[in-house]
Amino acid sequence: MTATQPAPETPRARKWLRRAAKGACILFPVAVLLATGWPQTRLVESIAGRALGAAVDVEGLSLLPAVHIRSLSVAAESYAPVLQAEDIRLEYAASLSQPLTALAIYRVSLHLDGSNPAAANYAFLTRGAGEPSTETDVDTKFLPGSVNIEHIDVEVNAPQASMRLEGLQLDAHTKGSITPSIRLKGDRVAGYVESAEKERQSFSNGFVDVALDNGLPLSLKVQVRIPDVADVKGYATGGNMIVSNHVEVNLDECRINGARVGGLLALLSPVPLTFEQADLSGTKANASFGSAQFALLDSTVQAKAIGVRLGEPGTEWYEGDVALSGTYAKEQLDGEVKLNRGQRLKVMAEGNIGEGKAAATMIGWSRDDFRAAMPVTMRPLLEQVPGLQQVEGTLEASWELPRYTAELSIDPAFAPSAGEKNQLAVTASGSGFVDAAAGPLWDGSAKLRLGKAQCEVKGRVETVPGESQPGAAAPQGDESEFAAKGEVKLDSVNPSRILAAMGWPSLPGVNTESLKGTLTVDLRGEQATLGVDVSAAPMEVGSLLIPGDKPLEVKGTLAANTKTGTIGEGTINVRLTDNGTLTLSELSVTSQPTVVKAHAVGKFDFDYLAPDLGIAGLAGALEIDAPLRYAGDIVSAAVTLKGDGLAYGAIASPYGTPITVNGNVRYDVKRGSGTMDALRATWGEGTTLTSESVALNSLSPVAAESAIAVATDLRPLVDLSLLDSCDGNGNASGHVAYGADGARAGLDWDMSARSLVLAKALAALGGVSAKGSVRYDGKLNGDGKFLVANAAAGGGLLTDIDGAFVLEDGVVTAEGVKARLYEGAATITARVDLFGPEGRGKVNAEVTDLNLDTFTKEYKPPVVLLTGLAKGQAELEWSKAGVTDMRVELTSDKDFSLNRESVEQLLLSALTSEVPGLKLLNRRIRKKTIGDEPMRKFDSAAVSLRLEGQPGENQRLMGPVALKSEMLDFSIDLGVDLGAIAEGLQLSQEAQLEDIEKISTDPLQWNQ
Repeated sequence: MTATQPAPETPRARKWLRRAAKGACILFPVAVLLATGWPQTRLVESIAGRALGAAVDVEGLSLLPAVHIRSLSVAAESYAPVLQAEDIRLEYAASLSQPLTALAIYRVSLHLDGSNPAAANYAFLTRGAGEPSTETDVDTKFLPGSVNIEHIDVEVNAPQASMRLEGLQLDAHTKGSITPSIRLKGDRVAGYVESAEKERQSFSNGFVDVALDNGLPLSLKVQVRIPDVADVKGYATGGNMIVSNHVEVNLDECRINGARVGGLLALLSPVPLTFEQADLSGTKANASFGSAQFALLDSTVQAKAIGVRLGEPGTEWYEGDVALSGTYAKEQLDGEVKLNRGQRLKVMAEGNIGEGKAAATMIGWSRDDFRAAMPVTMRPLLEQVPGLQQVEGTLEASWELPRYTAELSIDPAFAPSAGEKNQLAVTASGSGFVDAAAGPLWDGSAKLRLGKAQCEVKGRVETVPGESQPGAAAPQGDESEFAAKGEVKLDSVNPSRILAAMGWPSLPGVNTESLKGTLTVDLRGEQATLGVDVSAAPMEVGSLLIPGDKPLEVKGTLAANTKTGTIGEGTINVRLTDNGTLTLSELSVTSQPTVVKAHAVGKFDFDYLAPDLGIAGLAGALEIDAPLRYAGDIVSAAVTLKGDGLAYGAIASPYGTPITVNGNVRYDVKRGSGTMDALRATWGEGTTLTSESVALNSLSPVAAESAIAVATDLRPLVDLSLLDSCDGNGNASGHVAYGADGARAGLDWDMSARSLVLAKALAALGGVSAKGSVRYDGKLNGDGKFLVANAAAGGGLLTDIDGAFVLEDGVVTAEGVKARLYEGAATITARVDLFGPEGRGKVNAEVTDLNLDTFTKEYKPPVVLLTGLAKGQAELEWSKAGVTDMRVELTSDKDFSLNRESVEQLLLSALTSEVPGLKLLNRRIRKKTIGDEPMRKFDSAAVSLRLEGQPGENQRLMGPVALKSEMLDFSIDLGVDLGAIAEGLQLSQEAQLEDIEKISTDPLQWNQ
């Protein structure tokens, strides 16, 4: 290859040499003119310091008969000296051709401290080295004829390594040429090497011999051997760099232990680069040069490196081994690169530096080969393509400087079980200019297809004139800023794959293949604006399903700083129709390490959203307020949820009764689990649910468990329309969980109340104590016991109720419940199906010694007056349709009496009212059989009634009523409309509940 050397730029080393020579040229004539003394020393320091751009400290200066300096140091202000020299002697002569005859130095110590790249002590040496220079070359007659340094010590410090060499010697002779003959030698070099991974290793038997002979031909011989660090042996021969000639380079041996000194590369490379071993032995090259032109004639390259790591730890662009072999001849390079698993990469290039083309081809890379060569941050993307088996691809580039073009194509092969082949395809093309002043650095596009997902990228990278900030000075010279604009169009994309490809965490619980929209970036200098305008449907969020006709929309802008790696001043709006919105404000992102912060505020109206989300039956409004933070794979938030009118199915909290939930969420994105600590949920003002910690084992599907405690004033039972009113409190504690098998719970509970009025005033309870346990694992089971001082139902009053119940699969059974009913004893058995589709229930009650006189006085039935003791049983069955069966069996054979008016009415009902002489008969009946007493006694009485008819029909209680005595013994069939009975019971019940305080009393104690 041939190329024109850049002009007027100069290499850094040569520019530094020019600066040093310039300082010397100014220093020594001044020294000859002045006598020794303090003023002259300060003057020399000032002149030399200005020439070198650093602080120069000189001690022990004398100018006759030769320039002698006892010590000299060069350092940037406030930094450790970069150069220190002892016993410097410069001989001069009265000659215009070469006034400086010899320079001898006893010791030179060079210390390059780059352990802090932002504050290196040698920065002043490289400042401006890359800038164009108009300075002329230094006249060689002002270079000393010979240079001798007896002792040279070199120490280099980098962020990850350090090295020191002692015992080097330098001899140089210019012989009037700008290219001197130099020999750097050390037979017993001592020092140490130290890396971040290994302890400091000292050595004392190193060998260095570097010789440059400026004769014809020009020759350079290098031999360096530092134990466990480097072993280099090679030579180069060539012309004298004045007339056209050639150079031949041979590296017979070149082995470097990167584990020891690889950390020093941080001083040379802007990208972190380390390696364990490197070997370039056997590399050869022939080139021609002259008239400021250089051309490579032929070359053989043999290079390999073990344990290479390129990039920051954890985000490496490449890690593994590298081997390169190839030949160059007739302006064409053919070679092969082998990577960490032996993957082959065939490379080709032809042309020269100014014009040519090149290509690199992947040859039969397996899935593991491809993954091993990918940057670490890109590898999660490959996990989303489980069927990928093999990858081949080609990168082609051509250039005609300053313009270049490039094209990339990747052709993957998939296993048959993974679907169609080539479901992943990547192509990219573009062009640009090497010289930013000639045009954009890059202008191109790329396409990626993964199954149905497609991404199309358009971008442009360039430099633009810098802009000064208000109040700042205007930009000087050719100052410019890096600028880039890009647009990414998405179609049918899974967002988790995009985030994984960027090295960011996926969205917890979010799953969709339908993301579409546009992402934009506008970068200028260090500031960038990022834009998001995407939508997705259908989409799964945890266990919720967002249907395809109601897309989730995400829009917003973010401000970013490329220097600090931060995003700030961002706002993202998420919209799910007009009835569901979420805003992420105060959004900020910092890198190294990655920290994301945002304040999430949202509102969801489930009256409208529930059908779209596939959770019909959910209603009410929910507000969320949560300052979010993501760091180290952990999402944390102090969450506040406020619900109003929340309802699910028949369970509803009315509007105006707020439900509030507070807790501290901590979710590990990498593990897919987390916790919600200090959970506190309130319903209204008197009900609180608390939990020290809720374990969120999974978000998609939702799986959580927790120990909880509930304290309530029972008001939610009124809000849920299960009670009309209440005066009491309850507690529950236990464990709840939700997972793939649904909800699970185990709770112990207790309750006490002065009064409870059931919904629709069906019954009222006073002095209630109850406790038990309940378990749910798809079926509702439990048990409990209760004490009730008073229970009003149907206008009647039960007292001293003592019972227990069992809950099996949602069916409550209470057997042998004891109670007092009008001074008699009652035994009650009940069975109620709480959740069955038919809502069936059954109650059976047996009574003994029921005092009919007390019943008459307390219940106050119309017209009828009774005395005596009764016994019997009653049975009632019902369903959601209504009463399905009802039986009443009562008898009395002790002191039974019935008021005379009722007896007459019953007896007359038994006779035919059309019989002639009925009035006379009635008088006889009243006189002889009934008598004149207000209450007519009977030896016994019996009632046997049974329901006839089905729900929805005209149901009646039918059956005989029999009264027996010595003078009167008769039986009649009684028929009563069930609706009339229900209406009478309701009226009696309402009358009884007008003064609930007669029923309300302190809860009974368990030891009573």
